[in-house]
Amino acid sequence: MNSNGECPNCQRLQAEVESLKAKIASLEAQLRWGHRQAVPFSRDEAKPEPKAPGRRPGQGQFRYRQKPPEESFHERVEVHLSACPECGGPLEEKATHERVQIDLPEVEPIICSTGQHPGDPEAAGSGSIGVPH
Repeated sequence: MNSNGECPNCQRLQAEVESLKAKIASLEAQLRWGHRQAVPFSRDEAKPEPKAPGRRPGQGQFRYRQKPPEESFHERVEVHLSACPECGGPLEEKATHERVQIDLPEVEPIICSTGQHPGDPEAAGSGSIGVPH
């Protein structure tokens, strides 16, 4: 026994327990970090000069696309509900909501074949390959 009243073996075991506790805490922290699915909410240090939020000047205004002119419509469909779709009761017409749908036509690719004909090495001074126009 030493002056503290503990045996040397107890001191060694206590030091080993403390070391293992620290290692367990470190491993648990690594395990939690491995399961994180997103970036932490904030940084430890704030940026010294953060940028102002919002759209930068000179990048234009945000607007909805304008409706095409009426004469460009290929067809117009009016849809009337005879009854409420939830309860089946009668409906009173209040306003018409218009929705314009633009379907792009299927695009047919343009496929080109180019034949390259080697030039005459005697006439050009060396072998040359024809360039497509």
